[in-house]
Amino acid sequence: MKLSFFWSLLALGVAALGLGLYVFGQKSDSSIGSGKQTTVSQNGAQDVDLSKATEKQVLEIAGNKTSQQRLEAILVFAKRPPQDLASVVPALAKILLEQSNDPHGLEACKIAVGIVFQKIGPKGAEFLRSFVESSDALEIATGCSALKEMGGAENFVPKMKSWLESDVSSDRQNALYALQGSNKAAIQLLPQIAGAMKDADFNVQSMACRVVVNLGPEAIDVAPNVLELFKKGNPSARSWAAHALGAIGPNTELDTAKLLSGNLNAFLQIEKQRTLYGLARMGTEAVEVAPDVREAMLDEKRRVMHDAAYTTWRLTGEKEEPLKILAQSLKQPEIVNDTLELIGKMEGSAAPLVKQITELLVLDEDSESPTEQAIIALGNIGPEAKSAIGSLEKIIADPRADALIRYYAEEAISKIQSSAGK
Repeated sequence: MKLSFFWSLLALGVAALGLGLYVFGQKSDSSIGSGKQTTVSQNGAQDVDLSKATEKQVLEIAGNKTSQQRLEAILVFAKRPPQDLASVVPALAKILLEQSNDPHGLEACKIAVGIVFQKIGPKGAEFLRSFVESSDALEIATGCSALKEMGGAENFVPKMKSWLESDVSSDRQNALYALQGSNKAAIQLLPQIAGAMKDADFNVQSMACRVVVNLGPEAIDVAPNVLELFKKGNPSARSWAAHALGAIGPNTELDTAKLLSGNLNAFLQIEKQRTLYGLARMGTEAVEVAPDVREAMLDEKRRVMHDAAYTTWRLTGEKEEPLKILAQSLKQPEIVNDTLELIGKMEGSAAPLVKQITELLVLDEDSESPTEQAIIALGNIGPEAKSAIGSLEKIIADPRADALIRYYAEEAISKIQSSAGK
């Protein structure tokens, strides 16, 4: 997943929540829920059998910066829903505040925390109150980052409203970041979100558009504000506005599909990409511009062939030619992860690519390795990816794979098998 974070303090570590990036490094000795017996860690201390550990024991290990089992302990809460949210949520949130001499290992832990927060959902939001209402900027940003993953910003609507109306840019960004996880809260604050479209800070403008992307047609009242930003914003804000207009969908006052198709010749690649994502959100309601999208799919110079292939499928339902383009894109290292993400969104329609995706399940030390995204794509394809189960099981058994990559593989197998009705 390719979320970029909007203020520098999150770049220090909190940002890892939303990244779909995985870095091999920290090695764990046992699988989550595998039932493996106690093993001996690298420092000579005995590791705990986490499948039998109490919630308190697991939480202690998750909070231990030197434990070889730390990553695995965090992920236990993704497999075994925590009972004591009042203890677990704040303790895991504190991990997001950490900095380390081992940034790769810590990054994996922060990604794991994000996974757990997504699993917990909005019911855990109240236990972030000490962060959201803190006077410390990093703690506030951490709380908002956690709310984006967990949802539940509706518990803090008055606070979000005051931040959106604040003269401090970071306050407005905090609110908009948290609101990406809660449509319930965002719909109550549409006037303030519309105001953010006019903000002097393009980061605030872009964040407001991301909230609208999540709201979709529910944000129809702010369509004029989004349109104004699309016409006058800087390239970053304008590109997010294009995506937001498509997410809002057809408008009696505007031919959205035609407007967006005219942006497929934009100078910057990111503008073309997000315009295509906007059209993809419209689906068959934008079929009138399918010829323009198909042209982009076949034009190497525009460098958005894979994005246009996915959008062509969304607009027309056609699979043969888009899948051919996506198969070619899987061979290009610079876009393979993006391509896999798009393929995953196609679910069962991408079944003809399962064999090629399975071939990408190779463990190595390369931070740009597509293994993680390939695993996720296979899980999203569902029962049609049954032939990949053996390869996913090998990943789980490989001693080079740490708890995070094993977790993704276990989740993928579960989705493939459950979707198949097994």
